[in-house]
Amino acid sequence: STQLLVFDQSSNIGSMSANVNIMDTIAPTFSLLQDPTLLLNGSGFASINSSILISNVQDNCNIQSVSVFPNSVSCANRGKFETTIAVIDSSNNKRMASINVSIVDSIPPIIQHVSSVNITLNSTGWQSLQSSDINYHATDNCNISQTMLSQTLFSCQDV
Repeated sequence: STQLLVFDQSSNIGSMSANVNIMDTIAPTFSLLQDPTLLLNGSGFASINSSILISNVQDNCNIQSVSVFPNSVSCANRGKFETTIAVIDSSNNKRMASINVSIVDSIPPIIQHVSSVNITLNSTGWQSLQSSDINYHATDNCNISQTMLSQTLFSCQDV
């Protein structure tokens, strides 16, 4: 509250208390970062943190919270993934924006074991081999989509 003071020409003063309601109606502001990228971890997951999405967060009063939703991704989200950021100030004014994040799996598969394979050349001196003919154990943080061999056709020259 504040005091309202009223003066007359004879320097007499009248006063009364006046209630003042202070309102903040201005939403926070922020800048979206260009082309954010997020790398999946060794388990195929990652958390989306606001620091990779926005900068220059400002408000005329105080920032109460900065939220990202959804805020976690997995291998299923590889590629462009849309997430939303919400910034709320202490007066519950909210500014929201959606942004695409590039979700990247940069971890190669790990091959733990490969068994030796014996093949016998046929009567023409050739034999083919497929990756399914080799016993191996491999893991990946996402999933293994394909196996292939660098050489699949063998001849007498390979003996």
